[in-house]
Amino acid sequence: MARKVTLVSSKLAQKGIVFVPEELNNCKKCKYFRLCIGNVRTGLPYKIVAVRNIAHRCPATNTIMKIVFVEPAPFKILILSKVAYEGAVIKYRPLFCEQKCKFKKLCQPKGLKEGDKIKILSVKSKSFRCPKGYYLTLVEAFLP
Repeated sequence: MARKVTLVSSKLAQKGIVFVPEELNNCKKCKYFRLCIGNVRTGLPYKIVAVRNIAHRCPATNTIMKIVFVEPAPFKILILSKVAYEGAVIKYRPLFCEQKCKFKKLCQPKGLKEGDKIKILSVKSKSFRCPKGYYLTLVEAFLP
């Protein structure tokens, strides 16, 4: 897994913590943008693997931020059953659907882009047919 450096709130800055980075309105104007939110993918989970004892104050939230090393963390996603195999690396193809459905967030996870390669760690459910007619399977995956 590829390690990255980013900034997190000092309250979150502990080895093993999983967090999902989100960009605030003022982030792009900040001098720490490239080190902070510009170095990770918003909407996808990351696990803190090491914490440095260097801190900066976030101008947007006025909180103390620490430098941390992170790796992509697993997330759950619904994918077409025909490609849902443990260990497989697939290109993400979003399932676009206009219907209101309780599974929409799992079919179109925030932070993933069409064409992203995702590795399937495990299959979490058996195949089922969604309201649109797709056969889907819930898997746990990550960005390799």
